[in-house]
Formats: sequence, C-alpha cells, structure tokens
Amino acid sequence: MKILVTGGSGFLGSHIVDGCVSRGYEVIATVRQRSDTRYLETLTNPQLNAPPISLRRGELSDVDFLQAVMVGVDAVIHCAARVSEVGDWQDFYHDNVALTNHLLAQAQKNGVRRFVYVSSPSVVAELCDQININEAYPYPRKFLNYYCHSKALAEQCVLKHHSSALTTCAIRPRAVWGPRDVSGPFAKLLKKVAHHKLKDLSNGRQIHSSLCYVKNAAAACVKAATAQTVSGQAYFVTDPEPVDLWPFINSMAEAFELPRVTQRVPLKWVKPLVSFIEAIWQISYLQRNIPPPVSHYGLGLITHSATYDIAAANRDLDLQADIIPFSDALAEYQAWVKHQGGIAAYLDMVC
Repeated sequence: MKILVTGGSGFLGSHIVDGCVSRGYEVIATVRQRSDTRYLETLTNPQLNAPPISLRRGELSDVDFLQAVMVGVDAVIHCAARVSEVGDWQDFYHDNVALTNHLLAQAQKNGVRRFVYVSSPSVVAELCDQININEAYPYPRKFLNYYCHSKALAEQCVLKHHSSALTTCAIRPRAVWGPRDVSGPFAKLLKKVAHHKLKDLSNGRQIHSSLCYVKNAAAACVKAATAQTVSGQAYFVTDPEPVDLWPFINSMAEAFELPRVTQRVPLKWVKPLVSFIEAIWQISYLQRNIPPPVSHYGLGLITHSATYDIAAANRDLDLQADIIPFSDALAEYQAWVKHQGGIAAYLDMVC
C-alpha cells in the first residue's frame, strides 16, 4: 500500500510517517522547500530494511507537483496546515481550505481510494466547559479564531466528498504532545513554566482536559487510512483518560525538574487584558507577523474543561491495541528530551 503524507516533516506528520513504515506501507512524504527533513532522512537509509520513503519537496498549490506525487497512491493523510495564530483570513483560508480542496480534486482525479484529514477539536471549540462531547456536537455559530474557522470549513469539505469511489474521514486529535514537539501548545506551556510566565488561572476549580500522545494520534491517522469501517465522518481522538489540568501541569513540571506553578491570578483580571490585546492585534502588520502574547482561544484551553467521547474512534479504528499508556508515553518523552541535551536545551528549541 502506498500512502501520501502531507506535512511529513512536522511534529505529528513525522510520527504518521513512522506509523506507516512500522506497518509496512510505502510512504511519500511531501515537505516544503525549507522544511527540516533531518529526521525523515534517517528513515530513507536502505540499510534499515524498511519500506521505501520518498521525500518530495514542493508546494501543494503546484498542480504539476501534486500530479507527480499522487501517482500510484492508495491513500492520502493530509496533515499539512497553518496552525499558528499568525496570519489574516486569506492566509488561513488558502493554507487550510483552498489547498485541502485542491488535494481532494487531485485525489479524485488520480483514483485515490482513501482521504484522511487531520482536523482538530478546535473546530467545535467554544468558551465554555465541554464535557465528554461526541461528534454530534455542532459547529459553533462564531468560531474562536481564523484557525478554528478554516479547519472547520476544510473538514466539512472533506466529509462532503465522501463517496463510493473516495472514502473520507477527519481525525480530531486533542492537545497533541510528545517527542519532536517544538512549536505545539504543550511545549510552549512547558517553556512558560520554566520561565515563570505561567500563572494558575483555574480560579480554584478543576479544569478537566483531554490530551493525546503523539503516537496515539498518529496510530489513529494510519488506522483511518485502512480501516474498512471508516465512512465519511469525524472522530475525536484522545488519550483514554482526561487529566485535571493544573495539577497535571505541576506533575509535568516535577517530571522535568521545572518550578511548580504556585501563583494564582484571578481570571477576571486577565480577561480585559486579553480583549485589549486582541483589539490591538487587528492591526494588519501584527496579525500577519507576530503571534499575540495571549488570546481568548489560548486562554480557553487552560481555563475551560474540554473532554471528548472517543467511543466512535475506538469502535471504527480499533485503537485500544495501539494506545500507549501515559506512564510509557511520559518515559518516552523524557528520554527524547534527555537526548536533546536536557530540558534547558529542549526548551531553547521551542518557538
């Protein structure tokens, strides 16, 4: 089986490539011209006696490039996306919606049989507690930011393209964490803890949060590319048990020998500041070039409970056998951080 993975050099994308290789699939990984492919290049060593991995540099908007990489492909796992808070609506629409439509068209043209879209629970995120919600939960009337809105539009387009000729689905992994993360929310959270820039905003209440270890997220994406029970729907994917977020942050701080978060700040002091910052960030230059120091979207991630019913993914993707328990996942993460030179060296990599 030949699988095309877009965004193959990224955090989750590289683990999806790993998952494909470990199952014996041939992989084509598309990367941008300036992407860091050092890890993927270690997988192309013919002495590994693994299925072939082809690294293809180019832009997904290039029709000739896409036609070339689609030849003989059985399934597409579309992981590439604009995930930052930098950019105006045109940027997010182009990268997350238009390019997904472009990929779908080329997949249909080239006879691809399966299209897996890496989505996000952010497509249904609201500034309220969302406890054990399932895939029937509706898209909000107003999205929290351009990222959420563009991912939702792309997801809807993917699911609408489901047919007897092209099976489609969307995987929604939540708060992905683990080795090779240098730009995700979890890595940034650890960096704030290390620099004493994170304050406890829980207001003294429990904030329940679902997370997803990166290998668990990758396993779901790879299973979705092959499972016969997948049929034109979205799937929440998380680790089996949610965490109590603020005690969990301190347990992770202790695991990496970082200072605990002890100072509490009333949320009512923070919200007006966030509103002011978001108003300032309507300035085009700031919006397109500099991430805001804080946003309502980011604030919501650490002040509202968000947990998900993963019964559909367990049923249709048979994930139980692939799930890595938290203790093993943390040990892997710690070992990887140590290999980078320790926590200080790792956090210097986080951007």
